[in-house]
Amino acid sequence: MDYTAVYLALATCGGIGLLVTALAIPLAKGKINRNQWYGFRTPRTLSSDEIWFPANRLAGGNMIVAGVLVMITAVTLFFLKGLLPVPATVLTMASVTFLAIVASVVKSFLALRKM
Repeated sequence: MDYTAVYLALATCGGIGLLVTALAIPLAKGKINRNQWYGFRTPRTLSSDEIWFPANRLAGGNMIVAGVLVMITAVTLFFLKGLLPVPATVLTMASVTFLAIVASVVKSFLALRKM
């Protein structure tokens, strides 16, 4: 059986998870000052450092969880590739990636409303 689509999906989504995690670490550590290019940028977070840093620490933490979840899913599906049909594996990986990132963003916005 040809697993090219599986390898491509797992590598792509695993790479996205790694990239999301790497970009989130400086945010979670509070290392990124207010700017127009990088971070959890909303009119409210850009209005003051008192909102920017806590919001970006929280959003960065959410992104780290999402990125790690995506990477764990990619590794797990790599080892289970023979147990699921190729379309199911690709769809599972794409769905987990999408849902993890959307959940991270939604959770960050909900927390921002309480700040």
